[in-house]
Amino acid sequence: PSPGTPMLSPSLPISALPDIRYLIDGAEGILKADISRIKKLLADPEATLPPSIVAFTLQEAKDALDLLAAHSRQLELWMKDTITDAERAEVVRLKAIVPEIRPLIQRLIALATELDRRAKGGTASPRKKWRH
Repeated sequence: PSPGTPMLSPSLPISALPDIRYLIDGAEGILKADISRIKKLLADPEATLPPSIVAFTLQEAKDALDLLAAHSRQLELWMKDTITDAERAEVVRLKAIVPEIRPLIQRLIALATELDRRAKGGTASPRKKWRH
C-alpha cells in the first residue's frame, strides 16, 4: 500500500466470530473498571504512577480504539457474506454494541492522557466534573 493509505485487513472467516464476540462482550465491564481506577488516581493529588505505566495504559486505550474500528469493519464485511441466520443475528447484535463501547474507549483515552500529563510532571488541568 502507498503511504497514507490505511491498512485494510483481509476479511476474516466467520469462524473468527466467537473471538470478536468475546472481546466486544467483555469490553464494557473492563473499560468501566479502567475508567473508575483512573478517575480515582486523578482525584488524588498525591497519586503518582511511573510514566512508563501511564504511557502503556494510554497506548493500550488507543490500540483498543483501533481494534474496535477493525472489528466494526469486519462485522460490516460479514453482513455482506453468505452466513447462517444465527451468525447474522449475532453480527447484528455485536454491531449494535460497538457504538456503546467507542465513547468509553474515548473517555479512557482522555483520562489516560490527563494521567500521562501528570506523570510527566505537568500540572493537572482544572478538574472537570465527569458525568456518568
